[in-house]
Amino acid sequence: MLLKVAHPNPLEQLSQADRELALDLVKASGSIKDVAALYQVSYPTLRTRLDALIARIAELEAGRKLDPMA
Repeated sequence: MLLKVAHPNPLEQLSQADRELALDLVKASGSIKDVAALYQVSYPTLRTRLDALIARIAELEAGRKLDPMA
């Protein structure tokens, strides 16, 4: 019998702020412009934040722990 190894969901391992950003983006149907307006930041500022979030998710999916200083 093969046992499945449970892998934690990377979204569950993100900070509360990162999870809220991801949720806000989904609720805005992926519109970075709308989320930037919601957060009252420029599009490039939000794009930079999203790029960092994507990098953190990639690190978690690769099995690496997040740097708490990042």
